Amino acid sequence: MQKSSKIIERLDRLLYALEIVVSVGALVAACLLAIVQVLLRPFGTGLYGSNEAVVFLVIVSTFIGASITLRANGHVNVNVLAAFMPHKGKVVLAVLSGVITAAYSAFFAFVAWSNTLNPISHRNSSNVLHIPMWLVQICIPIGMTLMLIRSIQLIADAIINRNIIEDPAESLEKLLEETAGEG
Repeated sequence: MQKSSKIIERLDRLLYALEIVVSVGALVAACLLAIVQVLLRPFGTGLYGSNEAVVFLVIVSTFIGASITLRANGHVNVNVLAAFMPHKGKVVLAVLSGVITAAYSAFFAFVAWSNTLNPISHRNSSNVLHIPMWLVQICIPIGMTLMLIRSIQLIADAIINRNIIEDPAESLEKLLEETAGEG
């Protein structure tokens, strides 16, 4: 049993590293493109298609980064009930919240995969860069699937370990420490 939990922990860290590389990489690339575009403006020139590329990169960063935020319990939530509950009640609330998030993520992952894998969507390309739109759209079902995985992870952690994330700030600090330890 302990061996399987180590494998799951390694997979979690690998997935987290991939999420960070893709999400942060896309956001950094979008920022750099925007900065270069602004710096070139006074010279009457610019990078062809950079505005479209910046939008696409932000979309990638947003949908892939959503699962990172879920892992850290950083999404907006209302904790009024939890403040007045004993630990067992907080665990039940965490499980309920996880189930709702998992259902939401599963539904939108299904819809997004259906739309992205639809042969008609493969005929569309972007207006300026002329890249196939499915290359941009694929980050939506991937992001929602990652959120589903993270939701299931949080549910399992709450049920098995009776572990809940009480303070998102502490969770963020833990994530930053993990990331620094891996680098």
